[in-house]
Amino acid sequence: MPPLRLRPREISFHILDCRTRLPFRFGVHTLIRAPLCLARVLVEIEDGRTIEGFASDLLVPKWFEKRPDQSIEDDWRRLFESARQAAAAALDSTDHASVFEHWGRLQALRVWGARPASSSCAARASPSSSAP
Repeated sequence: MPPLRLRPREISFHILDCRTRLPFRFGVHTLIRAPLCLARVLVEIEDGRTIEGFASDLLVPKWFEKRPDQSIEDDWRRLFESARQAAAAALDSTDHASVFEHWGRLQALRVWGARPASSSCAARASPSSSAP
């Protein structure tokens, strides 16, 4: 069976404030609360049908960047901004591709800063100015 080929059509984010039941020591920070970033994604598959999916992750401070001079709120904003930039790059795709092909293109673009040579998807990330 060939992989499902899809194209991201819409991505939206919602932030929920989460508190821990007990303080949790996490590196240089004791975690007592963190925003939960919930993503809603609408994709179009090759036959024209649309599928809705959801994913979420905690925006844990000092996980992404370990800069002691950066505030926890700045850390959250930078994590959220990274998610928004990745979503903008994903929405730039003009082709239907497998999930793995989309991941490979975004990995190359966001981590290595280059478009993969084997991808047929156009990519250009456009940073957003809003944050949680």
